[in-house]
Amino acid sequence: MTDNPRFALYKAPYTLLCSDRPETLGTATGLFSVAGRCCESGDMLQHGVSLPADIRRGDHIACLTTGAYNYSMASNYNRIPRPPVVMLSQGENYVAVRRETYDDIIKNDV
Repeated sequence: MTDNPRFALYKAPYTLLCSDRPETLGTATGLFSVAGRCCESGDMLQHGVSLPADIRRGDHIACLTTGAYNYSMASNYNRIPRPPVVMLSQGENYVAVRRETYDDIIKNDV
C-alpha cells in the first residue's frame, strides 16, 4: 500500500522474483501471496506468485517494472519510509532515489 498501491487499487499485475536467486524465475515450485508491510487486508503485492518453495525470511523479492507511476503514488501511510528506487542499465544497477529514513518523515513535524 505504501510503496505499491496499484495492486490494491486495480489489481495491477507484476512479475516478482527472488532476487537472491534470479535463475529460479519461471521454474519455482511454490505459489505464494506476497503482502506489504501495513496491517491492512488490501496491502498485497501479488497473489499466486511462483517463487522457490524454500524461500525464507531474509530473502529479497524484486517487483519488476513498476515504473514511474508507482513511485509517484507511494506514500508514508503508517509512517513507513519509502524504499529506494534502483535502476538497471546494461547489467549494472544504481540507486536513483535513496531510501527514506524516519528522520526524513518527521523533519517537517512541529
